[in-house]
Amino acid sequence: MKTYSANVLNVIESDSLSPYFLVKLDFKDGSVYHTNTPMNVTVAGFGTFDADNSLLGIDAPRLSSVVDREAYKITYSDNDFVFRTRFETGIIGTPVTVYVGFYNTSDTVIDGILPGSPFTNIDDLVIAYKGFIDSHGYAADTEGQVTAVLECTSPMSSLDLTKPFYTSRDSMRQINVSDTSFDDVYSGSKAINLLWGKK
Repeated sequence: MKTYSANVLNVIESDSLSPYFLVKLDFKDGSVYHTNTPMNVTVAGFGTFDADNSLLGIDAPRLSSVVDREAYKITYSDNDFVFRTRFETGIIGTPVTVYVGFYNTSDTVIDGILPGSPFTNIDDLVIAYKGFIDSHGYAADTEGQVTAVLECTSPMSSLDLTKPFYTSRDSMRQINVSDTSFDDVYSGSKAINLLWGKK
């Protein structure tokens, strides 16, 4: 069962609720910290979440009455194809953590946080999602806006899931361009002469 700090409970129970998101992507070459706030957010123990990013939105799973594979999606604006290099080198399985924080919407200072400022204490953050990147891709609209979509695993990610895996050089290159494990899978056969028995 999740536990919430007194500050979070007070904000949730109030009539004016104003959340913000913090996204942590643990890539192989280092972690990336992004936020959808207008200013950088520094959380003690985590570091600074950068507000100067192309984060468009976080599309959480929809609540439904049936068990399904509804995934967790994070969308970035990527007209310059910044994510392309990461896609080509392979980011499937990258750990992702999404936190929800709240602004101080009261008229008083709470734990040193001024009215209108975000609560940045680690205890005042709620983990909205923790998992891994399951798939990725690009999408473009009719106005030329290009978005990079990171689809993360759902709690039921392995439920009735079939993902074909082709053992070919080209399919492995789509996952990791430097992987050569399937380069000789389809090498042709040739005749050989064996010396058999006593010589």
